Amino acid sequence: MNGTNGKNHLARESKIMVQEQIELPPWMQAMRDALAGTITQEELTAVMKAQIEKAKEGNTRAAKFVFDQVRLNTAPEHTTLIQNNYHDGAKPPKKPTPALPGSEEKIEIMRRRLEAGVPLTHRMDGLVSRSES
Repeated sequence: MNGTNGKNHLARESKIMVQEQIELPPWMQAMRDALAGTITQEELTAVMKAQIEKAKEGNTRAAKFVFDQVRLNTAPEHTTLIQNNYHDGAKPPKKPTPALPGSEEKIEIMRRRLEAGVPLTHRMDGLVSRSES
C-alpha cells in the first residue's frame, strides 16, 4: 500500500471511521481528510516505530504517545461490562460446612458440590461449628 493508492485508502478508512463515531464540524473534517490524504500506512508505521524506540530509551513523552495511541485506537467504543454474581438457577448448598478454606475436607466438599451441580460455596461455610452442620 504505497503511493497515492495507499493514501486514498487511508483517507477513505479515516472518513468512514470518523463518520461512524461523531459528526465533526466541517473545518475539522476537512483537516482530517487532508491529513489522511497525505500520509501512508508505511509512514505511520515508521512514526510509531520511532516513538516506540524513543520510549524504550526512557523518553516518557514518547511512551505516553505510544500508550495513548494504543488506548485510543484499540479500545472498544461504547462497551459496557456487567458482572453477574449469581448462578444460573442452581440452588445453594443446603448446609454450610465447618471445614476451613484450603483444607482437604473443604476441597472434597467442593468437589462433591461441583459433581452435584450446586454452587461450590455456602455463605456460612467455615463459620459454623461441627455440631451445627
